[in-house]
Amino acid sequence: MNIRFLTAHLTRDLREIVHRARHNGAASAWTCARTHAANALLLAMAKFHRAPRVWCPCCGWAGYAFRAVDAEACVLYNSECPQCVSHERHRMTHLFLTARPPAFLKDGKRVLHFAPERHLRGFLDGPGALRCVSADLAPEKLRLVGGPAFRTDIQCLPLPDATWDGLVCIHVLEHVDDDRRAVDELRRILKPGGQALIMVPFGMHLERTAEYGRGHEIMFGHVRDYSPRDFSERLGGFHFEEIRPSALFTREEQRRYGIPDSEIIYLCTK
Repeated sequence: MNIRFLTAHLTRDLREIVHRARHNGAASAWTCARTHAANALLLAMAKFHRAPRVWCPCCGWAGYAFRAVDAEACVLYNSECPQCVSHERHRMTHLFLTARPPAFLKDGKRVLHFAPERHLRGFLDGPGALRCVSADLAPEKLRLVGGPAFRTDIQCLPLPDATWDGLVCIHVLEHVDDDRRAVDELRRILKPGGQALIMVPFGMHLERTAEYGRGHEIMFGHVRDYSPRDFSERLGGFHFEEIRPSALFTREEQRRYGIPDSEIIYLCTK
């Protein structure tokens, strides 16, 4: 490895750790340091283990392990693809849409994609007459994917009833003040028989969903931490299928794709 590159990399990491200590406290700095150490170890291990252990279905990258991510409150190990920056939810959704594409991915269907992420656009902007529109409160998020888009609040959608064939809502509800109202809006704008693909991040240890009342400073601005034991109560009015990784993959496949048990898809039908 180039010594100059290594020195510059270590200097940058140390500066970030010191900055976090000054502005966010010792706990935050410790998480930052552990994340950098984990990723440095991965680089070293990759030098000695040439045979790939993990594979990213979103871009085809293969390697020793996925990168650790600094979540400030904790370190998310084996999470991020170093090539396309996909996370666990992107890989889970990519594989699900490949194996079991919902009816709304057929030609001519109208699909609304909330908080659009480019990792899924290959499915939603594919060939045929599929019409996908993006929606988000932040205009910069919409510019990243391009195409037809509008700014909106998912809790109060400026759309007529029963006008969309499909909805994609991945890691959105944890950011809104009233997630039940948002789910009501999703159901309202879906056509009868339409489907919504919904995912949220889960705290698998939680018995009940923890409400913070406002965006949590060290949890990506999440308003709540969902429990898989009571999330379905928030989908009132929808018929839904709960799709867990174990229903799609063997344990070895979950390890290879870096998909933990917490990546659960809810395919909701009106």
